[in-house]
Amino acid sequence: MTIRIALMLVLTCLLVSSLVVSRTQAQGSGEATTFAEGVISTAEYESHSQFTPDGKQLYFVKSTPNFSFWTIARSRFENGKWTAPEVAPFSGQYSDADPFITADGSRLFFISNCPAPGKTSRDLDIWVMEKTSTGWSEPRNPGSPVNSPGNEWFPTATRICTEGLTGRQDFFLHQHARFRR
Repeated sequence: MTIRIALMLVLTCLLVSSLVVSRTQAQGSGEATTFAEGVISTAEYESHSQFTPDGKQLYFVKSTPNFSFWTIARSRFENGKWTAPEVAPFSGQYSDADPFITADGSRLFFISNCPAPGKTSRDLDIWVMEKTSTGWSEPRNPGSPVNSPGNEWFPTATRICTEGLTGRQDFFLHQHARFRR
């Protein structure tokens, strides 16, 4: 069945730990189907997916059943189907998660408990890699103020056009504050 896709959004389905694709047809009605069932979405624990801007590669997290170890996996769209996932070249030795690829595809961010230079604790830090002609650069920990003495989660970058800001991929810290009545 051919469906004209106006929007494809990959979501994490927490109940079944599979990736779900939401397709919105031109008429506005939608349907949800399991993404690449049996290849990407399996009986294991997959989540936190990121496509490259060209849609030909998918990075996502595979977790152990008790979520004590995470690995970033990669699959490629070749010959009309997704390849069997493989551990991404930069992942697998430490717990790595939350991949995020910038809209222009020039950077890939993720979190890891990899030891950081000059840091004595092994918390979760944000790491970044630059796109090169042969793949990705070596992961680099950008240090403070991006990373703190605590854990960092879910790195994202966005364009913000606000007076006084550059409008490029800047980092902003959001702190939760309790509202008082």
